[in-house]
Amino acid sequence: MKQEPTPASDSFIDELRDSGTTENTLVSRLGFYKAIDVDRYIAHLQDQLTGTEAVYQDRFEEMRTSLLGMTRERDEKITQVRQLENRLATAEDIDALMTKKGLVGIALSEYEKLLADKKRLEHRVEQLQFNIQDDSDKSLLLEELNRSQDLVEKQTAEIDRLEKELRLMKAQLEEHHKKNEIAHQIIAELTSERNQAVEKFMQRDDHVKDLQQTLHDLNKEQIDLKLSNDKLEQQVQVQKTELTTVKEKLSTRADELFVAEQNLTMQRKQSSEIQLQLETLRMQLTNLTDSLAQSRSRYQLLEAQSQIGQDMVNKLMVEKTTLETEIKSQQQRFEFQREAMATRFQSVLNSQNEFLKKLQENFNASVSYMENLTETGLRGFNEDNR
Repeated sequence: MKQEPTPASDSFIDELRDSGTTENTLVSRLGFYKAIDVDRYIAHLQDQLTGTEAVYQDRFEEMRTSLLGMTRERDEKITQVRQLENRLATAEDIDALMTKKGLVGIALSEYEKLLADKKRLEHRVEQLQFNIQDDSDKSLLLEELNRSQDLVEKQTAEIDRLEKELRLMKAQLEEHHKKNEIAHQIIAELTSERNQAVEKFMQRDDHVKDLQQTLHDLNKEQIDLKLSNDKLEQQVQVQKTELTTVKEKLSTRADELFVAEQNLTMQRKQSSEIQLQLETLRMQLTNLTDSLAQSRSRYQLLEAQSQIGQDMVNKLMVEKTTLETEIKSQQQRFEFQREAMATRFQSVLNSQNEFLKKLQENFNASVSYMENLTETGLRGFNEDNR
């Protein structure tokens, strides 16, 4: 037995969840992000993207293999249906079966000839009945002729029954042709549904590629943010060094206090600007987090669509199994009808042969009897003349 296709919902979701590392988020400390945390978060996103791509590629190959198998099985079923139609369109199978059993079918011309012989024999019997009305053995001959007439009527009834069975067989063959046409229509509908499923699957593949490109762009933006964060940290270190130098100068140079205060004010302004930049970076990271959430929702949508496609594949396989069962039952019914028709032909031939033999014997006996009567009459007539 063929294995049933596994549902793609749970397995696909579990593979996506297990493809990457554990969930990781950025944590700010005093309004700043450490460079090592940003690197780890970017590496985590890259690993998750790689795992997702691998899982999706595996599922794509499985779906493609399944569709190819279904296409191959559909072509085989179409070939079987066409072979059955060809066998039904000709009487080669029936002739081969009758030849195997040592039988020969009667042609229509021979059948009509038998009917003509039957009518001719009936006419001959009527003539004999008319000629022997004054005979002393009339009752015996009439009984024999009545028995012959009964046999003729039985043979006529048997021929009529055979004609009815032949008409019924033709009607069944026409019905079988109609069923084959319906099967062709079902196969065409299954083929169109399979093509639609393939088109939807390719559209989903393009959509996933777009998502992968978007995630790649987000990774580039995160790398740029990391570089800008490093530059800001370097600026903060430089500013701290300058502040220390200013404090040392204040202890030795009191006359430069005013200038140092102005420098300190400028540094505070720069620090506030740096803080604003850090807030901007924080907002950008928040936006990136939202984008990742949207990407996850899109992946879930793709999973749902993949489940729908898998359900359609299961439905097609169920319909394919039903079609196979129907074809087998029709083939068995055809074999049974063919055997029954061959048996009927054999019985009709046997009954016709027996009837012809009996009719020939009766005819010969009647002719012999008439010859004897004629000879007896002639002898009596000759004796009277003498």
